[in-house]
Amino acid sequence: MQDLEFFVLRYLEQAGGVWDEVEPQVYDLLLPDLLERELGGRVTFDPEALQDHPAAQLLAFGNPALDFVFEQAQANSRVAKVYVGGLNLAPHNLAGLVQRGLQVPTSQTISILSQRPLHYLSALWWFQATFTSDEKVQETYAIGTDLHYGRITRHLEELLHEGGLSVSEDPQIAYPDAPALPLSQGYALAREEATRAITVAAHERLNELQRLLLRETERIAHYFDDSRTELDERATRAKTPEDVQRFAAQRIALDREQAAQTGELRRKMALSVSVRLIALMQVCQPKVRIVARLSADKLPSAEMVLTYDSSQKKLDAVPCPTCQRPTLSLALTKAGKITCPECVMRPR
Repeated sequence: MQDLEFFVLRYLEQAGGVWDEVEPQVYDLLLPDLLERELGGRVTFDPEALQDHPAAQLLAFGNPALDFVFEQAQANSRVAKVYVGGLNLAPHNLAGLVQRGLQVPTSQTISILSQRPLHYLSALWWFQATFTSDEKVQETYAIGTDLHYGRITRHLEELLHEGGLSVSEDPQIAYPDAPALPLSQGYALAREEATRAITVAAHERLNELQRLLLRETERIAHYFDDSRTELDERATRAKTPEDVQRFAAQRIALDREQAAQTGELRRKMALSVSVRLIALMQVCQPKVRIVARLSADKLPSAEMVLTYDSSQKKLDAVPCPTCQRPTLSLALTKAGKITCPECVMRPR
């Protein structure tokens, strides 16, 4: 079953409707009144099926009825929370994985003090940008935020579609929750990231519009220049004052028409952008919280907290305690503090 077909039928079930497959990609529907008015009693996802089922409505992209289904589905499911399962939270030789994943000076050693699974909260935000000029174009931007570390994450969409994992509304095991930022702070991070991406897209569209405006303005100018040249040639052959006056009025009319067409073109080519948040999914993923000790001869040891992500099979970058930049390179200072190598070398 195609993605669009699966989505629509799944939504119709959730909206209280029932469907019966008449033949492949052709369905009879029994729907609530609101949906029935838009979709009718029979739909198809196959254009070729309309020959045998002329009363069926073709649900294809661009059909207002399909847009209505999308709007209703979106309005009814703007916020969701899911739990990821099926991850290996007891990887073989975790100590070795930590040793290989974290870069420390050769004179310093890492030892694991404790480990336990916790639920780590992330959020996937969908922003819709509408670019309006001579046409209206909508694009969707999915931005992931790690609400434990407070930063953008790039792999949430892949995680939710990864084969072998389960995604459900209830956790398989009720692990404790790791500390997480409020959603408001996650939204601020996502909005800033979305703004950057949308700004780049807007500049690209604006450059295209300006190039098109230049070409069309030149085309209009050439047309009216030719018209004025022809009019001037005719005016030189005018024999009466009335003819001269008439040609002068026509030239003024040409100037006005050129200005009007150019002004209308500029209005059409002006770009406006609007952005709105259309959906949010909170993603609870179990990861392994590791308390480790970094030690070295003649230096005080120090503890640190690490996170092992089984879906990525690697450690999450941790914020440097001094500069807060994400890193997987840490070192123990003479004062017994853990920091990134750049901060160790930075003069005090």
